[in-house]
Amino acid sequence: MTRRRVLIAVLLTPFIAIGLVALYLLVPDLPEEPDAIRTGSIQSGGRTRTFLYYVPAELRPGAMLLLALHGSMGSGQQMRGFTGYRLERLADRYGFVVAYPDGFEGHWNDCRANAPYSANAENIEDVAFVLDLVRYFLEAHQVTPRVYAAGFSNGGHMAFRLALEEPEVTGAIVALAANLPVPEGNNCSAQPGAVPVMIVNGTEDPINPYHGGPVTIFGFGNRGNVLSSENSARFFAERAGMRGEPELSHLPALESGADETELDHFSWSRPGVTVELIRVNGGGHSIPQPEGRLPRILGVTSRQLDAPLALVQFFLYHHEQARTADVR
Repeated sequence: MTRRRVLIAVLLTPFIAIGLVALYLLVPDLPEEPDAIRTGSIQSGGRTRTFLYYVPAELRPGAMLLLALHGSMGSGQQMRGFTGYRLERLADRYGFVVAYPDGFEGHWNDCRANAPYSANAENIEDVAFVLDLVRYFLEAHQVTPRVYAAGFSNGGHMAFRLALEEPEVTGAIVALAANLPVPEGNNCSAQPGAVPVMIVNGTEDPINPYHGGPVTIFGFGNRGNVLSSENSARFFAERAGMRGEPELSHLPALESGADETELDHFSWSRPGVTVELIRVNGGGHSIPQPEGRLPRILGVTSRQLDAPLALVQFFLYHHEQARTADVR
């Protein structure tokens, strides 16, 4: 390459990076947005923390609270869009509260020691924020005191942190497009305890490598290395005392011919706890769903899985298991 071409490449690199980030922030085409979304704020860790939330018309005491955690450079509003506003419709159907918290300056303080976000650098008390948020909804709407958190990308890493550091109060988590950091890059203080976990990852994810390795935004901003998706799931299975091989099955497609992705399901289970991995063969850095699409540069958004419905059903199953155990 000539000196002139090298110079041009160097000069253009920041603009390419900005363009890729802009594409990452795009909200896909989505169905009409539901009404009745509310805004809220609480004081936590000496800061004003904000969130959006939705309460269905009919809500029983002890109902589930679902926390939907956005990805890097995101917001609660973005997470609503990235899930196709499906969670609010499902809240109406199943009777639970859904909240979309905002991370600090668009990020969560997760377990990755090498993450460059201000949330990590300033050690923002995000675990305390989540627990304060649960207490807020417990007082305002008499929800369960347990944490049910579903996160996308950076939000998935925040869900991992909750499962590692607060297993006693974490009812279940779902991580989408996220793998656990490698042990030498994990700065969380893991506490003993079994937590139900579901991981949903695409094999062609250009940001979170399914088979493990460095997490980057198309080669920029290395956030450290992660385990493979299968080893991430196995880690939580072993923490729950399940050291055997998982049960493996192939999930049927929602819509035949909609795309070329296929779904494999790995499952470890014992009474009260399941750990699941849904491998989206051919899927990208996305939330599989039949309606909304993330930008194509992030890879294929599979239409063969309704991930919002799957995570809600996963949470509701374990919520009911916990309620039954409490009665006993």
